[in-house]
Amino acid sequence: MSMWLSGVQMVAMNYQTNDTGLLLNQGLFRHYNGSCGYVLKPSIELVPNRAPKRLWLCICCGHRLPKPDGSRSSEVSSPHVLVSLFPGGQVSQTPQVNQDGYHPVFNHEVILEISESPLHILTFEVFDKGRPMARSALNLDAVREGFRWLSLQSPQGHSIPRCGLLVKAHFQSGSRAAKNQSHC
Repeated sequence: MSMWLSGVQMVAMNYQTNDTGLLLNQGLFRHYNGSCGYVLKPSIELVPNRAPKRLWLCICCGHRLPKPDGSRSSEVSSPHVLVSLFPGGQVSQTPQVNQDGYHPVFNHEVILEISESPLHILTFEVFDKGRPMARSALNLDAVREGFRWLSLQSPQGHSIPRCGLLVKAHFQSGSRAAKNQSHC
């Protein structure tokens, strides 16, 4: 992501390894320009001088989460969600929901500080005992306030039917404190 912000116009991606770099790339290009992979770099002069913001998120629950690869058929997963904001490396992790991989209720609140960077990627990764279950990434410009359904993909990048997270989002100005926000 730092290369794109620096003006690099073409980058070789390794699509054989589904790592964080590929997840960030998907989050950057999925919502812009019909997912065609071409996005104009925003001009710093065109971006108004905005006050720093915060993003308040509540990860409410998950639905139809898959079992991690290598799981036994009788094994019940105990998922947790890792939420990250790039750049800045802000990370928050939900508590693990024991023995409920089908419809886990997280009710986890997090406040992420939004920097002055013109580009932010928000990632959601679901794990079971350290094993990846599902994930998704999106550009912060694609986040809308209110309750939203976030479809998840497998760790290999394939869509999973009816699998996702219910997330509530709210943007706050830098001067407003988090105490004004209601709970999940």
